[in-house]
Amino acid sequence: MIEVTAKLKIRKGAYKLDIKGQLALPFEARRNGKQVVKLESGEEVALKLPAGEVLRGGDLVTASDGRVIEVIAQPEKLLHVEGAALAKIAYLLGNGHVPVQFGDGFMRLAEVPDL
Repeated sequence: MIEVTAKLKIRKGAYKLDIKGQLALPFEARRNGKQVVKLESGEEVALKLPAGEVLRGGDLVTASDGRVIEVIAQPEKLLHVEGAALAKIAYLLGNGHVPVQFGDGFMRLAEVPDL
């Protein structure tokens, strides 16, 4: 099994690179750098990234066999929150270390599946 151990510090269009695969992951999986995942081709790869490394859509990673692989952010359902209570909600979510996106007058977070 090949290993992915490094994220390239350049963007896809910066140089002419021969991209040899795509890795589509939801956000929760893109922030976990130690796991076994499958490329779009179905091939399994072991992610062994440094602690705290988060993969974002469009990032490029290198495999142990020399291939360059593009990271794809899978579409996900999000909750879109607007209103006067945003500051209080943001405080409560921050205390729980929940990843959120803030914009002008709104906040987005991953939808929680039905329990």
